[in-house]
Amino acid sequence: RQQMEIGMQVVLQELIYDSLREGAVWPFDRRYLRPPHFHGQLECLLIRRGSATLYLATQYQVVRPGQLCWILPGVPHVMGNFSPDFDMWVVELDSALVDDCWAMIKAVGSRGHCAPFESWSLPLGEQLAGRPVVDVPAEVAEFLDELAAGVWAASLPTQARSGLAGFGL
Repeated sequence: RQQMEIGMQVVLQELIYDSLREGAVWPFDRRYLRPPHFHGQLECLLIRRGSATLYLATQYQVVRPGQLCWILPGVPHVMGNFSPDFDMWVVELDSALVDDCWAMIKAVGSRGHCAPFESWSLPLGEQLAGRPVVDVPAEVAEFLDELAAGVWAASLPTQARSGLAGFGL
C-alpha cells in the first residue's frame, strides 16, 4: 500500500499541454500515472468505474463509481491501487474561472437565481469544510460525465471554454 508521508517528495505539476487558461479535462490513462504532485488549479475527479485509492495530503480514501473528489490548489495528492476496470474524468479548473463563478454568486446574492456550483452535489464551501470525496446522485454524475466528454472532444477553444464554465453552473 502506498502512502504519502511527511517529508515525501512531491512535484509541482503545471498545465503545459494544450489546455486553456480556464482549465482542462482529460480521461484517466493508466499508461500515464503521475507521482505525488500538486498544482495551482482546483481539481475534480469524477469516478466512472472501478475503484482506486486517493491519497490526499496525509489522508487516504478508497473511491468508487458515482463519487466526486475535490482537490484544492497546493494540496499534495496521488492515486494508486487501481482496479482493472477503473476509469475517471480529471477536471482542472483555473482559479480565474473559479473566481468568476464566485463573483457571480456574490452578484446574485439573495435574488434566488441559480448560482455557480449550486448544481454540484456538494457546494465548494462544504468541500472546504473537509469533505473531499462525496457521493453524487446518478443524474448529476451523468450530467458531469457528458460535460467532461464534451470538453474533451471539443474541436474549438470556445466550445471547451463553454464546457469548462458549465462545471460551475
